Amino acid sequence: MEDVGRYPGGRFGDFYRKYLPIGDRIGEMFYATWMVVVSLGMINSVENPEEFVPLAIAIAFGVNLTWGLIDGISVMLTGTIDRARGDKVVFDLRTRNDPSTRREARKALDDTIASLLSDEEKERMIDKLAEGAPDRDPYTEPYSPGREGWYYVMGILAIDVLFVIPIVVPLLVVPNVPVAILLSRLVATFIFAALGVAYAKRLNRNRLLAALSLATLGFSVFSIAYLLGW
Repeated sequence: MEDVGRYPGGRFGDFYRKYLPIGDRIGEMFYATWMVVVSLGMINSVENPEEFVPLAIAIAFGVNLTWGLIDGISVMLTGTIDRARGDKVVFDLRTRNDPSTRREARKALDDTIASLLSDEEKERMIDKLAEGAPDRDPYTEPYSPGREGWYYVMGILAIDVLFVIPIVVPLLVVPNVPVAILLSRLVATFIFAALGVAYAKRLNRNRLLAALSLATLGFSVFSIAYLLGW
């Protein structure tokens, strides 16, 4: 799991590499894991935990499904708003091209990879964007998410739901609930360690230290919460 956040080859892997940035993938795996552990913690607060296990598993799936929809749709709408903002900046450049409009264009460029360019290079980019006549009015034209936005939602939703499975498996195969809970949280701890490696790899940090730090943090919080009754 060293390269967690990157999926195998084939269409499935191509889909995620195309529609979900690696940071979003790793982050969503982190949230998905936390939510499953928190949902399963309810088992510790009932009188008959053995009888509550099926409902707890159903709740874990329901929570992650709901969160996946909320998270995916909110990010999709944010991307649509950003697209409308970019169109308005270009429209203003092509219709007014005054100092205030150019300042807005500079701000927009600074939010992209173009922030690495020099001031002169940015000005040349703005000049290029200002060329030509606008073909539509983004101030009146309605905007809606495109196909790629919905693909993003599907990808986020799949991560949140699929990450429930390895964490609930111990509860399905081990009859002793306390032992099953411990094994479940060990699985979650291993996932956190793998996510730590994934973050460290892409940030040029120490992978072992990142894995140990994230795993220790997760397991400590799990254990303390469980001892307190959750």
